[in-house]
Amino acid sequence: MLRFVLITLFLLCYHAVPAQQTNANNAQKALALAKQAIVLADQNGDYVRAQQLMEEARKLDPRNLNLSYEIAYLYYKQKDYYLTIKEMKRVLGKTKTPDARYYRLLGNAYDLNKQPAKAINTYKEGIKRFPNAGQLYTELGGMAYKEGDNDRAVEIWEQGIQNAPDFASNYYWAAKLFCYSSEKIWAVLYGELFLLLEPNTNRSTEMSALLYKTYRESMMVNPNSSWQNWVSFSERARTYIMLGAAEEGEKTPFQVAVDDASTRALQPQMKNKDIAAIYLLRLRFLEQWNLYQYNTLYPNLLFDWWQQVNNAGHMEAYTYYIFKNGNETEFEQWKQQNALGFTRFMQWLSTHAPQFNAKHRFYRLQYL
Repeated sequence: MLRFVLITLFLLCYHAVPAQQTNANNAQKALALAKQAIVLADQNGDYVRAQQLMEEARKLDPRNLNLSYEIAYLYYKQKDYYLTIKEMKRVLGKTKTPDARYYRLLGNAYDLNKQPAKAINTYKEGIKRFPNAGQLYTELGGMAYKEGDNDRAVEIWEQGIQNAPDFASNYYWAAKLFCYSSEKIWAVLYGELFLLLEPNTNRSTEMSALLYKTYRESMMVNPNSSWQNWVSFSERARTYIMLGAAEEGEKTPFQVAVDDASTRALQPQMKNKDIAAIYLLRLRFLEQWNLYQYNTLYPNLLFDWWQQVNNAGHMEAYTYYIFKNGNETEFEQWKQQNALGFTRFMQWLSTHAPQFNAKHRFYRLQYL
């Protein structure tokens, strides 16, 4: 009996070896076909032939979920949302997906197929499974925005900022929405953090110009009357300050602290409200922020970063870098006159970029 078992095990192992080799060979062939398909799709736009090759690849390696994703994505690129949905539902119904891309693709297909409720439910299911998937918050917030519910949209994007602090898109959308609100304080914070995460795209060009515009609109400078000079990024804070709403022993609200330190930093010579003026404002803001111990009251990822930049001697270059698309002529002129300093700043930035993680993050609810 023992001999029979040993012989049986030997025969099973003997047949398993070539089977494993076959599977490995098929997987390699499938990978080669998939790469060929991706080139055809990306470089030539030949989605039909790419689809055929990807299907052949999946027949060789049917357990590879990435091939199913790519097949669904090719349907998506061809605007065949029905087949995209069918393919993704088949995958999601069989097994647990390895990442959030699957939920995003399915949700997007539902949205474009005019099935918004199913899109929303898909994003929510994905977030339950992958709570740190920033892209799912972006999409879910976008659904609320399209429905006209701006408050809900920004709430979702801020959840994404909180749970996925290194994902840029949620900062982008939240900043844009706040830029057109009365509470621009959150716009300038989220917008600058976005630029640090995504510095060289069309979106960063847009955000740089938007931040420049927002700063200029928030600076009220009358060089002939010191009492008519102030900076206000928050309508609530401005009202609070004007009415003297603080009670004895009360903690100064964050927005009020920012407006207070900014107004104390403002000087009549900043009347041009150009990048040079914004640089001086931010430099003096740091002094006031620390002097009144707001830095202790409200630790802040971005303001701590400013301090690090300033300590390294790069505050001026950094300010021009952030606002360069708001006043391109001024930036180019400054850059020509400070070429070495700007080069040194960029070299420093490449090795000292701020960290974004669970320990290093900023979101509005920290201060509310």
